[in-house]
Amino acid sequence: MDQLPPQDQDMKAYRELERRFARDAVLGDVTGLLQWDCETMMPEGAAEGRAEQLATVKRIAHELLVCDATQDLLAVADEEAGALDEAQQANLREMRRSYAHASAVPSDVGARATSRGCCRTSRRC
Repeated sequence: MDQLPPQDQDMKAYRELERRFARDAVLGDVTGLLQWDCETMMPEGAAEGRAEQLATVKRIAHELLVCDATQDLLAVADEEAGALDEAQQANLREMRRSYAHASAVPSDVGARATSRGCCRTSRRC
């Protein structure tokens, strides 16, 4: 089993938050690609299926971000903040802000809006 360097022992929660938010960014990239495809290259009549794909990815990303474990990790990382450098502390503040913003909206709200509005501006749909 890999052992964390001594300076990282006090930052386990922060490191896990980095992994979680990186995964959230990747899911955001996937959403962007699906939306781009919807607007530029999707065949006519495929909007309903693409809307379901977009809604599903957005729902999964939201649920992974706002789960209780993320909230718990943020609380622990706040306690570990003394071991973080200035950039990491700023990153932790941004993670906290992103979590607060995402947790203010139920996951099904964004998914419903996506499923109704996918490709609304595309001439192909």
